[in-house]
Parts: sequence; C-alpha cells; structure tokens
Amino acid sequence: EFHWDTSHPDYLTGEIIATNVAGYAGIGFSRSGDMPGSDIILMWIDDQGRVYLKDFHATKNAAPIKDVQQDVELLTAERNDVGFRVIFRWKWDTCDDDEDFQIGHDTVKLIWAWSNDVFKGNGAFQWHGNVNRGVRSVSLKFEVPSSSRVPHEGGKYWDAIHPNFVVP
Repeated sequence: EFHWDTSHPDYLTGEIIATNVAGYAGIGFSRSGDMPGSDIILMWIDDQGRVYLKDFHATKNAAPIKDVQQDVELLTAERNDVGFRVIFRWKWDTCDDDEDFQIGHDTVKLIWAWSNDVFKGNGAFQWHGNVNRGVRSVSLKFEVPSSSRVPHEGGKYWDAIHPNFVVP
C-alpha cells in the first residue's frame, strides 16, 4: 500500500506498507510508466533492524543507480512478522534536475516493485521479476481517495494489490 499526504507545501509525505515482503520495496515516479527516466525510492530493513531508505534513478531497465544527492528523508520505520512500514518525506522539487523527478500538478505514473531478497550473491540488487511490479497514473497533489479509509487528515492513498498472490 502507498499512502501520501500533500498538506505540506514543500514536501510529499509517503507511507509504504509492504505486506509479505521480506526484502525490499520500491516506489518510483515516471512520465511514461517505464523504469528508464524514473526516480525511485528503495527501502528495506535488514535482519538487525537497520532501516535503509535510498534515492535512486533509472536510465534503463536494469538495477537503479543511487543518486549522488540523497533527497529522501526517513521519518519512521518498523518491521513486523508480515513485512514492514516506512514513512518518508520528499521535496516536491529537490532542485536535483539531473537525477530527480520534479513532481508538479500534472499526472505522473507511479511505479512500484518488491522482492523477497535485497541482494544477489554478488551484491547487486535482486531483480523483482515480471510479477512483483506495477504502475498507476495518479495526480499526487489532487488524487481523491477511492474509499473513506484515509490514514490521517489530508492524506490520500491507494492499494497496490496483486490479484494472483496466494498468502503462504
């Protein structure tokens, strides 16, 4: 699930709830809905409870590239028996035109992916595969929730649900 709050004029506050995810979850912003040209936030919590929240970008359909300037700010995170929850803050305009996507009032493609492993044996990011990903067009500043379940005052959200996933 992805929840977001647009009440602050300078920041997008986002909440990722990654259920049944043992590795990483990622959310990205794209004009086309494809990975090339997108701005990506990857998050995971390791076995020692250390939280990783990193700002990446993609130039092709391959492992994303870590941004030199890290513009995402961790607010809180927790891991439980079924996954993890991360709340972060990100400026609407980071002034990092080379590596970041400026979110305006127009519609963007929100892309997401997850994997039950963070890294492969060689230290590279584990590919999420063809199934553990998706895309949705949203207007982050103006999207109206499709349900009355709003996480907090002024918040907006949508559920990323995989219809063919069977809980083990």
